Amino acid sequence: MAQSLAARLAEMLGQELRHNPRRLVTRSGFRKRGFHNSWRFGRLPWESAIERQMLARLCQSWLTAQLEVQPIALQIPCTTDERGYFTYEPDAIALDRREQMYVVEAKSFEDLQTDDVQRKHRDIRIWLQSRSVTFIEVTERDLGTSALTENLRLLRRAGRQLPLTRQLDGTRALILRHQPATFEDLTTVLGRSRAVHALAHGHLTFNIHQVLGPSTALDTQPNEANDAALFIYARSAVSAV
Repeated sequence: MAQSLAARLAEMLGQELRHNPRRLVTRSGFRKRGFHNSWRFGRLPWESAIERQMLARLCQSWLTAQLEVQPIALQIPCTTDERGYFTYEPDAIALDRREQMYVVEAKSFEDLQTDDVQRKHRDIRIWLQSRSVTFIEVTERDLGTSALTENLRLLRRAGRQLPLTRQLDGTRALILRHQPATFEDLTTVLGRSRAVHALAHGHLTFNIHQVLGPSTALDTQPNEANDAALFIYARSAVSAV
């Protein structure tokens, strides 16, 4: 059985694999307010609108190789707690195609400005960075354009329809033969439904931050500037400095 991402992170940090299910916070009596269904990573629980949008972007990002939600409770060393540590449960952990591990936290920009959150996040960032793990904060300011949100909704619906292997092979063969340069070209070759499905499954890429239309340019190679999870690149660059 393959090692879970949480188990791998615990091993990297020299900690036991702990998981404390989060308790009641919302008026409804449940922290898990819904699920994001991803064809790549399964059924992912979310607690806030920001977290839901963050997961949608991580799931569609070509960079994300593995993703787990609320999988572990970490003990973060600190000097402000009499125990010498505080417990932190990440919203998500992700592994990218370059084998870089990320601990990801979704918070409103307003919440991030409080002294307590800033102090704890500083301790988390420093400790994780010393162990080659990148800590990323995602706020509503990192979610991108309304066009991105609409494109993600469109691609998620298309991605739910898992095709047969022969259908995938047929799609790849048609794309290779016709080499469509725009979404209109792709629609002409495959039909609209199958064209959107091809984009959802990464057969071709496009600028997901702009409205998808007939003249939208397509590419066979991922482009960092067009990725759904730009906050991964931006925060990684800051952490590396």
